[in-house]
Amino acid sequence: WNIGRYLYKIDEGYAQVFLDNGGKKGAYRGVHKRKDNTKVYFTWNPPKLPAWALPKEDDGKGVAPVSEPEIKEEDKNIDQKQYKTLTAECSKHGIDPATMIKHFNVKRGSEFKVSQLDEIGKWIKDNGTVEEEKTFAKNCEAYVLSAADIVKFREHFFKQAPTKGELRAINADFSTHLDAFIEAQQAGQEAAQ
Repeated sequence: WNIGRYLYKIDEGYAQVFLDNGGKKGAYRGVHKRKDNTKVYFTWNPPKLPAWALPKEDDGKGVAPVSEPEIKEEDKNIDQKQYKTLTAECSKHGIDPATMIKHFNVKRGSEFKVSQLDEIGKWIKDNGTVEEEKTFAKNCEAYVLSAADIVKFREHFFKQAPTKGELRAINADFSTHLDAFIEAQQAGQEAAQ
């Protein structure tokens, strides 16, 4: 948190580099050794810092601390506690936090903005599958499906992990989907004979 927190807020800058032709243009001197062992001398000036990143004079008694630029609350990144809350919600709703990070196009959870929290919460609830999975399991139990039949039933309707909407559609009319599955199984067995 020391100087590093300021570096994240500084825009990219470049040093000014001048070939040294005997005149001093830059504040610092440097030398570059080429592959053929010849040396190139140069001078350079560091990139300019924004005013907020420079120390302020303090009545001649020393240097006042640098003040950070004001950042609106909604533009701030979420803190660790907020991220832990999001990951707990993901777990509660059966979502891998990596899926959430990928969906919102950030590299890590700490890059989420405070202004995104409501949107992320809604996304988690809309995409979570835990409740629909419980309903699916109860439906399978009610129709006395074996574990092997449940696997085949899922494979019949879902080529990959189902979404909440897909599960909801199956659960809404479970008996019709189960009948379609049984007919497909019987047709497959008849074709095999």
